[in-house]
Formats: sequence, structure tokens, C-alpha cells
Amino acid sequence: MKYTSLLVVIPTRNRAELAINAITSVLNQENCNFEILVSDNSTEEQEVEKLSAFCTKLNDNRLRYVRPPKPLPMAEHWGWAMQQALQISEFSHISYLTDRMLFLKNSLQSLQNILTKHPDKLVSYSIDSIDDSDLDSPIILYQFLWTGKLFEISSLTTLKQYAESEIINNHGLPKMLNSVAPREHIKEMLEKYGNVFSSISPDYNFAFRSLDMVESILYYDRPLLIHYSNHRSNGRNAIQGNFNKDVKDFLDNLSSTDVDLGFDTPVKHFYVLPNCIIYEYYNVKQAQETTKLPEINQNRYLLSLVDNVFSYKNEEIRKVLLGKLRSALGYNLHKYRAQAVIERKFNGLKIRLYNLFNSSDPFILKNSFENVEEAINYAVDSPRKPVSHFKVIHDRMGTKPSEEGAVKVLEDVSDLV
Repeated sequence: MKYTSLLVVIPTRNRAELAINAITSVLNQENCNFEILVSDNSTEEQEVEKLSAFCTKLNDNRLRYVRPPKPLPMAEHWGWAMQQALQISEFSHISYLTDRMLFLKNSLQSLQNILTKHPDKLVSYSIDSIDDSDLDSPIILYQFLWTGKLFEISSLTTLKQYAESEIINNHGLPKMLNSVAPREHIKEMLEKYGNVFSSISPDYNFAFRSLDMVESILYYDRPLLIHYSNHRSNGRNAIQGNFNKDVKDFLDNLSSTDVDLGFDTPVKHFYVLPNCIIYEYYNVKQAQETTKLPEINQNRYLLSLVDNVFSYKNEEIRKVLLGKLRSALGYNLHKYRAQAVIERKFNGLKIRLYNLFNSSDPFILKNSFENVEEAINYAVDSPRKPVSHFKVIHDRMGTKPSEEGAVKVLEDVSDLV
């Protein structure tokens, strides 16, 4: 196969202003061949009118606006949008962009160059983020340093990390929201599973399915997106106990089974981030009876649950979750709590010692702003030069330099744009 064009799908629901920003970030990309499919799953008429009017007024033949016949749960909506994409576009590659994400300048040009050379591979990339959870506090922009290298990562390496609960936010995990998939990969997944997206976290579900299907993926070590508007995040607020309008809408559209996470996770009915991820891991592992996904390390899994619950800011929700943990673990809860405290303090000590002997953080840049607009403008207009040291990669990917075959440098693509 060969690369011909990229289709960017933007699924959205009742967030017209954010969707318009996402669309604009794609249309502003230069020197690349792309199309945009906006799938509007909104239930509020004023949001529908605002977004549809914006798309109509643009009158850009690269942009299509569609609406499902009725409002759908998130995974079903993403799947419906994929079916529309396959019917109306001849794209060779596809990516999803949520309405809370923006492409940085020249992102698609660099992706296009990579896809042209490696058209048959899943390609993932990292994401910068803006912490705007509390709009009354300073807005924090987190920008990852990058090497500009293209890496090949074995699927089994990443799967082992999740089985060991060693890493939660792996930059290279191909969640479709931070990656590009060949059309053939989508067709194969449809044949194997009957759909592309499923369950409560369709991004993680897609990632684990993909890693089960391929031997390796490519990871472009450069942030191509900026992620923001955390206060409008369905999943983030739900697992933190912040039940705002978006979360209520999200939960109301899940089945009771999905909400309870009853799919044979070791600790059932437990809605916290580690369990949501492991739920998707089990979903793929057990539904397909695959032997590629390793067995879960029960001790590390339980430790991650306990550590996550004790870090909850919402005291009321924390008490409810602790009650469920006591029922599931009994006296072992104290053992895991002690282990979590020790590991957290040990990691904190390592960080303090590192900072003592190093003048700056080699992995991430952190800046404060008065508002989100300033943070976004700075992120878009202030590109960073690549760094040369590879400790960044192993820290980010959760690998060790001694792990032969886990991470392999293919080429330096830092000068692609």
C-alpha cells in the first residue's frame, strides 16, 4: 500500500466552540493532503446550529459535516463516524481528533512525510497538555522535550508494561487520538471484531486491539497536539468524582454493565483510572482469547488501585471507593497502602536527588499563564528545538536501555518540517 491522504475525524458533543477550534487547527496546516470529517453528536440545538453554521460558512471542500440519526453513546458514535468515513472518503490513513485537542503548527506535514515512507505502520506521537482544571487558578502548560527520532516499538513491550501496571500514560500507546492508522488496519479490525471502537474507553480499547494485531508500531518522538479544557473532560472528571453536566451526560449513556466495570476485572464495580484501563485490557484479552496479552500482575494491579484512590481530592468519593476496596481486600488494604506510600516517597526522593544534581528538568517544560488562550498561543507559536539525549525516550516509554529489541531507532526525522 502507499500513502495518498489523511482523513481527520473530529467527533464532538455539545461543545461547538471547542470543535471549531479543533477544525481550525487542522485547516491551518500547510503543505499536506488531508480531509476533515466532523461528526456532531450534540443533543443541544444551539450547539448544533453553531457548529453546522460554522462548517457551512467555511465552504471548504476538504471539510464534511455529518450527524448521526440520533444521539449515540461515545463508543457507538465514534464507530458510526468511522463507517461514514469509510463510505465517503478514499483516504489511505485516518486519525481521530477530539474537540479538546488542537494540532500544533506543521504537525500534519511531518506526519505525512513519515507515512509516505512507512505507509503500512501505525504511527503514534506525543501530546503536550494544558492543565486548566481550575479556571480560577493559574493555567499550566506542560511541554515535553523531544528528540525528533522515529522509533519502532515492539507491541509486546508495551503490553507487558500495562500487564505490570508500570505505566499508565504511555506516549506511544496508539489510542487513535494520538496516532494514525492505515485504512487496511481499520478493515482488518472490522473483520476481526465487527467494529473499530467499543466499551467505555474506546481509545484504550482500540490501542490494545491494535497491539494484539501488529508486531510493532512506530513512535514519532515529537508532540504534535495540545490537549486542553480538562474541566469539560467526561472521563477525567468522572473518575475524579466531579459530576458536572458533561459527566452526567456521559454516564447516562453507558450501560449498567459498563458503569460497573463488570467484565472480569480482578476488582469489579470500581470506577477509577487504573481499573478503567485494565478493563479495556481484559476486554481484548478475554473476548478474543488471545495469548499475546500477558497475564495481569495482581500485586501491581491492586497497588495501583489503592494508590489511585488515596490520591483522590474528592473526600466523599474517596470514602465510597475505600469502602469497596476494604470489601474486596480486607486487611490486605493496609499492606497495599503502606507499599504505595513507601513507593511514592521513594520516587519523590529520587526526583529531589535528581533535581539536586541537575539544573533543569530534562523531560518537560512548565509555564504558567493567566488564561487558556495565552497558553494555547504560546504552545502553537513557540516550538522547541530537539534534544539529543535518549534518556528522555526510555523515561517516557517506560523502557530500559538494556531491553534489547524493545525500542529501536529507525531514523532522525527532526528536520522534516
